[in-house]
Amino acid sequence: VKEKELLESQSGIKIEESYKVKEAVIFAQSPRMNEIVNYADKVAKGDISVLLIGETGAGKETLAKRIHCRSERKEAPFIIVDAKAMSSQQIEAELFGYEGVEAGKVVIKVGALELASSGSVLIENMGELSKDMQLKLVQFIKSKTAVRRGCSNVFRSNVRILSTAKEEFFAKVEGGEFREDLFYLLSGVSIKVPALRDRKEDIEALANHFLNLGKEVNAQKFL
Repeated sequence: VKEKELLESQSGIKIEESYKVKEAVIFAQSPRMNEIVNYADKVAKGDISVLLIGETGAGKETLAKRIHCRSERKEAPFIIVDAKAMSSQQIEAELFGYEGVEAGKVVIKVGALELASSGSVLIENMGELSKDMQLKLVQFIKSKTAVRRGCSNVFRSNVRILSTAKEEFFAKVEGGEFREDLFYLLSGVSIKVPALRDRKEDIEALANHFLNLGKEVNAQKFL
C-alpha cells in the first residue's frame, strides 16, 4: 500500500485511474458470436474466473475487457499480463511484484495482482506459465495472499482472474504439463471463441468499421 501511495505521489495520478478501461466494440453479426457475447454478459455478473479459449486474433482480449466492464469491478483496474512474452522471473515480477537492489538503488515493483485489487487481471497465454508460477498462482487464488519476489512481506488482494489460452492448452492439462488444480481454479467458466473464418458474417462488419475509421482519421487531418 505504501509503495502504491509513493508511486501516486510521484506521478500525480491514482494507480487505479491509470488502469481503467473502456468496453471495446465486439462485432457479433453471426448467430454463434451473438450467443457467446450474450453468455459472456451473464458470466460478467457472476464474479468467477473465466478461461477464454481460441486462436490468436479471435477476440479473446476484447471479450475479457467486456466481461470486466460489465461486472461490479468495472470502476477498478483491468491489467493484462502476457505469459508468453516473458521468462519465468519476468512473469513473476509482472504478476506478483519485485523488490531488490539494482546499481546500488532499491527497486520496488508492484505486481499486477496487487495493483488490480478489486479489479481484474487478464493473464494471456496461460499455458506458457512455468510449474513454479503455476504453484504460486494456485496458492494466491486459494489464500488471496502472496509475496513479491525478493521480499518476505505478504500482500493481500481481491482480484478476479481472467485468462486466455489456445486449444492445445487442454492437451497440456491432460499430459501433466499444466496443473489440473490450477486449470479448475481458472475455469470457473470456459468460453470457446471461434476464429473469424468460422463466423464470416462478422468479417463485413469488421471491414466496414475499419473503413469508416480510416475515413474519420483522414477527415480529421483537414480540420
